[in-house]
Amino acid sequence: MSEVTTQKQELRCPGCNRAHKEDGRFCPLCGYNLSGLMEARQSNSLIGQVIADRYRVRKAVGRGGMGIVYQVEHILMGKVMAMKVLHPKWKSGSHQAKRFQQEIRVVSRLSHVNTVSVFDCGETKEGSLYIVMEYLGGHDLEWLIQRETALPAVRTAHIAKQVCSSLTEAHTRGIIHRDIKPANIFLLHEQESDFVKVLDFGIAKLIEPGKENFTEAGLIVGTPYYMSPEQAQGSNSLGEATDIYSLGVVMYEMVTGQLPFQGQTVGDFIEAHLRQQPKLPSQISESQEIDLELEGIIMRAMQKEPQQRFGSIADMKSALIGYLERETQRRVASSPLSAEMACEQLGIGVLTTLDVPSFSSSSPETEQFQRETLSTPPPPSIPPPVEGTSRHLRVTVDKAPKGKKPKKRPQRTPSVGGIQVEGDRADIARHPLVWKDSFDEAVPAE
Repeated sequence: MSEVTTQKQELRCPGCNRAHKEDGRFCPLCGYNLSGLMEARQSNSLIGQVIADRYRVRKAVGRGGMGIVYQVEHILMGKVMAMKVLHPKWKSGSHQAKRFQQEIRVVSRLSHVNTVSVFDCGETKEGSLYIVMEYLGGHDLEWLIQRETALPAVRTAHIAKQVCSSLTEAHTRGIIHRDIKPANIFLLHEQESDFVKVLDFGIAKLIEPGKENFTEAGLIVGTPYYMSPEQAQGSNSLGEATDIYSLGVVMYEMVTGQLPFQGQTVGDFIEAHLRQQPKLPSQISESQEIDLELEGIIMRAMQKEPQQRFGSIADMKSALIGYLERETQRRVASSPLSAEMACEQLGIGVLTTLDVPSFSSSSPETEQFQRETLSTPPPPSIPPPVEGTSRHLRVTVDKAPKGKKPKKRPQRTPSVGGIQVEGDRADIARHPLVWKDSFDEAVPAE
């Protein structure tokens, strides 16, 4: 079954992001008018055509509320790319056309490795605007959540950290995404595990003084399941905190396998984002124990008041990096053999080990050590003192050589606590000491 045929089986509503297989003109959940999408789905007029004398359209790979995404091939280079074309019904000068042109301006300013790259833009012979981007091989986060239900905490933090990296560059350039959701977080399979690309800046807000604002006051933009409270109110002054909240909801869904709020209509979700407090992820997670540190990051990002969230998306990224580093240390401490595997999974490098020589039980070094240890006599053991008595140790010297008169050995009475020695200091220095087996009890015990 071809990819185009698969796309014809279901229609994804731009209003609530739910897939529908029925042929109704309106979404049964949010009431979005699907007529334009249905007309575009029935016509794939660009397939097989050559756009701008260099892009041959091969097939349709995705559809949205504003346009269709095609897989195209550059005729000269042979490079496969993605082309997003605005629906033909949106004529030049319309509100949707202006928004599409803004998306081109927005994405062309971004160059972060975790953001989808843009190569070209233009207009077809029929007057439809298009934008050419890199073609990604893999799957989006929405597909992964549906397949895995809940993701491990460390994997969740690793993906969210990369989303923060993409948004940090966007926020620095005055760009607010406003539609962070699993469907717009793409995971490549050609590179390292879970390499993220942030997609779809179609409703991104470009903050530029003196420029026209394409968002009408009171107009709700975004996906209801992930929009911030101020976004749900239709606020016209959305900042970085909006993307922080949406990313917090995405992380909540990643670790628990479900959204923080439940409802039947768009109004139910908007009301929940405005007034309901979500349960802690650790209270509803059935597949894993969620670390309190990661739970704190998620709940702080989902605070109702923007001022109570992270000060910036960069601060949220720092918190995730700190959590990943401490989690790696805990794993290394609990299981040293898995240190290399844990570091490789988190993408923070591999730990090196000390080059310590190892001795087997049958090695020459070990045998030599055992011979030396067994041949060395142990030091004399001194019996423990008897209570109420004192101990006196007698040390003698070897006899003098034959033919010489032995010197008189003056008796030296030691002080209390000292050791009595037989022989003078010179004899002791010249002759080795000999340990005797007998001990005199003469020194009082301490």
